[in-house]
Amino acid sequence: MPLGIALDEALTKGNNLPVTKAIARLSVEQLERDRREVDRLNAELESLRASWRWANENNPEECERIKQRGLAVKDRLMEFSAQVTLGHYRRHNLEQQIVDEIQLLICWALEHLNLPGMNEEQIHGAAYLIVNLHGGLRKEDVAVAFKNAISGKYGPLYGKIDSVDLLRWLDAYKVELDEIRMKEHDEKHMATKGSQWDPKVNRGLRAKFHNMNHGN
Repeated sequence: MPLGIALDEALTKGNNLPVTKAIARLSVEQLERDRREVDRLNAELESLRASWRWANENNPEECERIKQRGLAVKDRLMEFSAQVTLGHYRRHNLEQQIVDEIQLLICWALEHLNLPGMNEEQIHGAAYLIVNLHGGLRKEDVAVAFKNAISGKYGPLYGKIDSVDLLRWLDAYKVELDEIRMKEHDEKHMATKGSQWDPKVNRGLRAKFHNMNHGN
């Protein structure tokens, strides 16, 4: 089962064990591989649409093959339907749905940290802040950031956990995500003269990726 779908189903059930199993399989690298696959599939789908329009006028026999391939691509894309940004939910009047799911992720993290946590009202407020301040992230990103925090990647934890800690973890995660996307861009443009060495280009690209992850 695709990673995003597994997390979706686990959150829907509200059972901690399936959530733990789903999150254990997630990584920022895997999420980015999935994102690139979605981009590739969307590009192929757009190409198939153009091919179908041409075939419909010039080679009707080819239309059925194009149609079947298009359906297969759409089926594959459905496997990644969970990977939309938090801001997407808000823009489509689904804010409460994503806030509820982020609350479940917060509860999951608090349970695994074994430290004094947050009350129900504080958890709801933190989830609302995350959705509104980190709209460029996916809920899968939030899950990975929380997993990283539990493993100590963002430093030792002392005392009571609050919303400041949660937001700090997401800020640290986004720095890592920026670097991965920057590296991906550099690798794609190694043959382009000056692309990865020009400081002005690098500053501009880093700003672009930063805005992607911080957007609403």
